[in-house]
Amino acid sequence: MTVRKESVGTPEQFDDIVADWMREIEPYNHHRFQVDIDKAALLVVDMQNYFIHSDGYAYLPMADMIIPRINDLVGRFRESGRPVVLTAHAHDPDGSDLGIMGWWWNDHIDDGTWGAEISDSIDVLRSEPDAAVNVQNGGDFPADIVIKKQRYSAFVGTDLEARLNALGVEHVVISGVMTNLCCETTARDAFQREFKVTMLADAMATANEEMHLSTLRNMAYGFAQVITAKDLTGMF
Repeated sequence: MTVRKESVGTPEQFDDIVADWMREIEPYNHHRFQVDIDKAALLVVDMQNYFIHSDGYAYLPMADMIIPRINDLVGRFRESGRPVVLTAHAHDPDGSDLGIMGWWWNDHIDDGTWGAEISDSIDVLRSEPDAAVNVQNGGDFPADIVIKKQRYSAFVGTDLEARLNALGVEHVVISGVMTNLCCETTARDAFQREFKVTMLADAMATANEEMHLSTLRNMAYGFAQVITAKDLTGMF
């Protein structure tokens, strides 16, 4: 079965669409809490050319709507001296690290290719590896924290948990793609590792609205609070 990749309307309509989503999610969103920005990190999941660029193999039209909101939050986290962690899903070109992912999809993103790169539309603070920015409450972290991963979860086979713990992060805010795959699995794993989790309804995207909403309802019920980017900006 081929799942049609759909947009959700125009930028002018998006606020109204998001308001409808939040009304749908509200009955399940029973655990609301303040995000303590001083203990939070923003995760920007897999905003790569493969998914985000209109020429990408798995281009997600819905993602066009979320880019401005992610960039706004990236700026706010950096201005607050808090970590921004970007993930990039990619595999060795020889497929040696594919495992069950290769069996399931019969396709993969080759590391080192244009498709694997984080999209230029995302405001990535690209810098030398040793560059650092100030962090509230002391300490430094690399200006660009990029986690390469080979599974849906950004915690599997990576040092993400150790990095977050070293930075005193207790709360992860999740944005990016795809809502129902890498964002959801990362959120579940974060919860299981004792992090509080917030998912941003209007800063994640997937193939269609039905899958997006289904995931958000389920995550709100048992794993994460679901809010909007505007809700989060009010907490800075």
